[in-house]
Amino acid sequence: MGTLDVASLIDEINPPSTWPVIPQELASGLNLDADLEFDAVEADDEYAANEPADLELAKQTYDGKWRMVIPLALHTNLSRDDTQLSLDRYEFELDARLANLTRQP
Repeated sequence: MGTLDVASLIDEINPPSTWPVIPQELASGLNLDADLEFDAVEADDEYAANEPADLELAKQTYDGKWRMVIPLALHTNLSRDDTQLSLDRYEFELDARLANLTRQP
């Protein structure tokens, strides 16, 4: 999935410099602003067999480069000693009411 630079996150939050750990509650208003490149659509065998048109439509619709801005719900405190925060196993809500997804040239 990717990683985030912890120092950049802390700069956005701007907590007191004496805090070695920043509570996750202070990061509640952050957004993830990312450049994405979709290069494949995957599905389990059953779905692929039953809905090939859906998969083809998704490939055609989302192929290419996109800019995505969504709320970043962190589920952990941030430590000034950390350099990277792994986003592996994070689930992002791609609800159209919350996400802004725009195609890039």
